[in-house]
Amino acid sequence: QLRQSIQQTYPIQQVSQKDELAAMAGLSTVELCWHWASIDTQVIDAADFSSTQDIQSGFEFAQYIHQHVSNMDTESLIGFKRRLMGYVGEQNVADLLIEQGHVVEVAQTANQPVWDLLVDGEKVNVKTVQDIASIKAQALAYPDTIYLVPEDAIGEANGNIVRLDGFNHEQLQNLTDQTVDNSVDATDAVINIAGHLPVVPLLFSIMRNR
Repeated sequence: QLRQSIQQTYPIQQVSQKDELAAMAGLSTVELCWHWASIDTQVIDAADFSSTQDIQSGFEFAQYIHQHVSNMDTESLIGFKRRLMGYVGEQNVADLLIEQGHVVEVAQTANQPVWDLLVDGEKVNVKTVQDIASIKAQALAYPDTIYLVPEDAIGEANGNIVRLDGFNHEQLQNLTDQTVDNSVDATDAVINIAGHLPVVPLLFSIMRNR
């Protein structure tokens, strides 16, 4: 499949199979490194925070996904993405509030009850939800905690439920889904070799001339 994709984009003539396979192996490695390096740091931090494993880089995130997520059935994968997106939301909100000049303290554990962040000393629970109605009962039960919800969440935000500009459910869902899906099947990164690496046509031109 990889060979066919490359041949269609950059027709290769008079190149031995050995040279062709060596080139594809090298370019695949470059592409995978590009993919690992481009994984959003908020996703990496969220995975590290929610996992018992030490995940500090895109490569370690890809390893974690390969070892623990690749063989999940559809329902389990959806649940994993939903949980991870919640932690990505916490990272996103913490970064937004710090940029606004607030003093933010992140909970020490992923299962901290009631609050996720202390913002200027106030307890804050981050809810990466699409529908505000789904958290209203919980917000009523803890009136001293501020519940931050995405700017695009549907429903009425009142009382201790507050929308946060820049905190966007759709964007975080797309980010989480794409990052996990691309890491579940590393072939996706390899097949996209010609998509954004300008060095590819140059390398194959050199091979043809050689």
